Amino acid sequence: MMNLCIPAIVLEPVLGKISSSDWLIGAKKGLAGEKENEIMHMMEITEVPTRVYLGHNKLTIEDIMELKEGDLVMFNVKQDRPAEIHLNNKLKFLGEVGTLGVKKSCEDNAVYIGDRR
Repeated sequence: MMNLCIPAIVLEPVLGKISSSDWLIGAKKGLAGEKENEIMHMMEITEVPTRVYLGHNKLTIEDIMELKEGDLVMFNVKQDRPAEIHLNNKLKFLGEVGTLGVKKSCEDNAVYIGDRR
């Protein structure tokens, strides 16, 4: 048997679909099976909105209208500052932006807890 720790943020979208008896599946030996598979399936297909914030800036309408391909927009944060990773519109991780193959990626380096970083 393996214990699995799942962040509450991941479970929030499916909590209404899980009965209280389903929560105790792991506590009762030999109760694995249909309910466990059902819960795992719901978790596998649950989508959590994910956003990575690199920084921000204020632009005038004139600046926006003059933007063209290849222009750079400067952010008001330093390059070495970690990116903020938001799950369900809540800041959860701090990370580094990079690439994975040909796709952009963000590696989480720290869990964000309240105002402590």
